[in-house]
Amino acid sequence: DISQTMEAMDFSPNRLEAAKKVASEFIDSRPNDRIGLVVFSGKSFTQCPLTIDHAVLKNIFSSVKTGMIEDQRTALGNGLATSISRIKDSKSISKVVILLTDGMNNTGEVDPLTAAEMAKLYNIRVYTIGVGTYGEAMYPFQTPFGIQYQKGKVEIDEGLLKQISAMTQGKYFRATNNKSLQQIYAEIDKMEKSKIEEINYSNKKEEFQGRFKEVRKSLKGKVFGEVLTQATHIAEYISQNLYRPFSAEQKYIEDRLNEIRRQTKKSISDISPWL
Repeated sequence: DISQTMEAMDFSPNRLEAAKKVASEFIDSRPNDRIGLVVFSGKSFTQCPLTIDHAVLKNIFSSVKTGMIEDQRTALGNGLATSISRIKDSKSISKVVILLTDGMNNTGEVDPLTAAEMAKLYNIRVYTIGVGTYGEAMYPFQTPFGIQYQKGKVEIDEGLLKQISAMTQGKYFRATNNKSLQQIYAEIDKMEKSKIEEINYSNKKEEFQGRFKEVRKSLKGKVFGEVLTQATHIAEYISQNLYRPFSAEQKYIEDRLNEIRRQTKKSISDISPWL
């Protein structure tokens, strides 16, 4: 959010500069992630598409300021929809939008909850952050004599932000000062690392189970195939030697059958824990 209220001085030196600093530190903590930047106030646009070149991203980030968009209202839905359009086709195992704002949705072509439905459709988690102290803060106002600051009520649509995060399996946070904002980004970083580990584990588990079934089927086929082959050989031998003196062949047949039983028991014993 780069609306003019982001210059409020309840953060040091103001909300926007504090958010830029903490976000830059967050980027440094995710060296292998593709990260992009969307800015919005009354309109929204992509400041930087998804990139692994974090030096470029941080350089662009440092140039972000209020007034870049003429319309100074807040279009949360537009900002979220633009972010979704940039990330929806990503093949990453985890797709995330961090939506940071200090106000109320009061303009825009896209309803915020419609945008949240879009995020849900594309399996994109949205972490929402409401920035601002409780009560009042010093806000900038344009006057004939330049920018002046005076106290104003802090109004953040927490209900809407909570809805957006809940719909997308994300989480809502309220940052009231620089320290709490740092803690929020640290928690998101930790949560996302856990999510990725969980997804990786799940994928590996499914892959193992699939391969395990193949191996088990193969082993079963191998063991019982060998038994059948041996039995067939004995049957053929008996057929071929049916009219020879019985006593002369009986011992050989019994020895062969005993050997088959021994080998079969051993094979089954070896693989029985896996069948």
